[in-house]
Amino acid sequence: VPEVPTLLLRSDEHALLYPGRVHSLHGESESGKSLVAQVEAVRQLEAGASVLYLDFESDAGAIVGRLLELGADPDTVARHFTYVRPEIDPRRFAHEAEALGAVLAQPYALVVIDGVTDALGVFGFKSADNDDLSAFMRSLPRMLASRTGGAVVLIDHVTKNADTRGRFAIGGQAKMAALDGAAYVVEVIDALGRGL
Repeated sequence: VPEVPTLLLRSDEHALLYPGRVHSLHGESESGKSLVAQVEAVRQLEAGASVLYLDFESDAGAIVGRLLELGADPDTVARHFTYVRPEIDPRRFAHEAEALGAVLAQPYALVVIDGVTDALGVFGFKSADNDDLSAFMRSLPRMLASRTGGAVVLIDHVTKNADTRGRFAIGGQAKMAALDGAAYVVEVIDALGRGL
């Protein structure tokens, strides 16, 4: 039976993300990559599903505030939204690995890794080294997909030069090769902002 995407539903009712697979949303800074993932997080929360958000770029107040602005119920966020701001590689210390294991003890419909470049640094990997990228993809995104069953979404940047970036996120090509879901480029058509 072919796998069917079930998350990130478009306005024409076609879904874009596969449960248990690793995906990428990449684009320029301030293009709305995180916002796309946060809109889907609210949709999953409204459906009664749980969401895990690993944030390497912002803080809990900003992310939860955005979810509430997007219409999430505060009680639902408190019960079904797990926010983690990793500061160190949890594999380095037994108590950190144990804490991560506790977080992963429940299923999640959606897992967001916001800030791939910073995540690579925290885990001790280089973004331009394909061997490092492959090791990172196995040690975090793929592990999260297999342990939680959720659609894992990597929020990533593209190179500044639009003429040479192609369809890839910044860094080595192993980022794209390691995806087993889908990759999407987020581009701004109109300016983003409150009320727009």
